Amino acid sequence: MARPKFHTSKNSDKLEKQITVKAELREEIDLIENEIVDLKEKRSSVSKHIDFADLPIDHKFEKLKSNSRLLLNTIKMIDYRAETALSVILKEFLHRNQDARPIIRELFKTEADIIPDYPEKLLKVNVHRMTTLKDDRAVKKLLEKLNETETIFPGSDLKLEYHLIG
Repeated sequence: MARPKFHTSKNSDKLEKQITVKAELREEIDLIENEIVDLKEKRSSVSKHIDFADLPIDHKFEKLKSNSRLLLNTIKMIDYRAETALSVILKEFLHRNQDARPIIRELFKTEADIIPDYPEKLLKVNVHRMTTLKDDRAVKKLLEKLNETETIFPGSDLKLEYHLIG
């Protein structure tokens, strides 16, 4: 039985080619790593913030008029107070009080169908279901509590009537 030869010229040619390819790849990796270091240095020299005064004129925006800002702040205040009032009511129907505010925020974002019923003098608000059954139960009780107030929609003679649907 003949022993295989390991150190033939064929094997050493293959080995030399592999070494050459690896050396070329290592050289390419070194070049890319150096480029990365250069780019990081450039990035660190760039300011993270630009003062408004330093912006070009075409990129500057107009400041909100104080009346507009006052209106937005008023809307935000009304939203916060409504959220607070509803979460106080909702806490009655929850095991964990800290769940109330997130559920109310979700309720504010949930789709609803508003259907006027003029002969019955009703404004039906059909709220679509929440993300969990537990939230659905709590919101359904909240809506029932709101229906008990028999609130008239402002500027009309329509009574608000809330329903959880879907």
